[in-house]
Amino acid sequence: MKKILIIEDELIIASDIQGVLEAEGYFVVGIADCYEKAIKIFEKKKPNIIISDIYLKGNISGIEIVKIFLEQRPVSVIFITAYSNNEIIETLADFNSISYITKPFTNTQLLAAVKMANSRLHKIKTPTKLTHREQEILNKIMQGYSSAKIATELKISMETVKTHRRNIFAKYQVNSITKLINCVLKNSSFSSF
Repeated sequence: MKKILIIEDELIIASDIQGVLEAEGYFVVGIADCYEKAIKIFEKKKPNIIISDIYLKGNISGIEIVKIFLEQRPVSVIFITAYSNNEIIETLADFNSISYITKPFTNTQLLAAVKMANSRLHKIKTPTKLTHREQEILNKIMQGYSSAKIATELKISMETVKTHRRNIFAKYQVNSITKLINCVLKNSSFSSF
C-alpha cells in the first residue's frame, strides 16, 4: 500500500486533502505543518509519496524539506502552491519526478496528481535497464573514475561519456553522483563486470 505524507501548514486544506485521499483508498501516514513534524513522520512511517505546500510558515520551505528527504531515499513528490510563476517552475525543474498543482485545485486534479506520483514511484524503484555501455560506465563511476578517465579507459569521447552519464542519471531519476551511488547500492540490479 502506498503511504502518503502531507506537509501543509493550513490545517483545513491538509484535512481536506486527507479526506479526499482516504475516500479513494489511499493511506495518509500523517500531516505535518513544519519540518520537525515532517521529519518525524518521514523517518517513522516511511511514506512513498509526499504532498507538500511550497511555502510554509517558519524558516524552511516545502522545497527545502523535500530536498532533505530525497537525499535520504527516493520518494515521489507533489508540490501544492497558490503561486505558479516562472521562478517556481524553474526551481521545480531541477527535481526529477516531481509535479505540482496550484491552489485552488479540484479533487480530480489532486487524485490525478497522486495517480501519476504512484506511477513515478514504480519507475523510481525499477529503473529502466541499462545498455551494456551504460553498465560499463556505471561500473567506472562506482569505482570513482572521472569522466576523462572513463573516456580514456573505454576509448570513447568525453561527449559520449557525458551522454551516457545523462542517460544513467535519467534512468535512475537522480541528479548527482552521490544520489546515483546511493540508489545503485540499494538496487539489486547492479553488477560489476
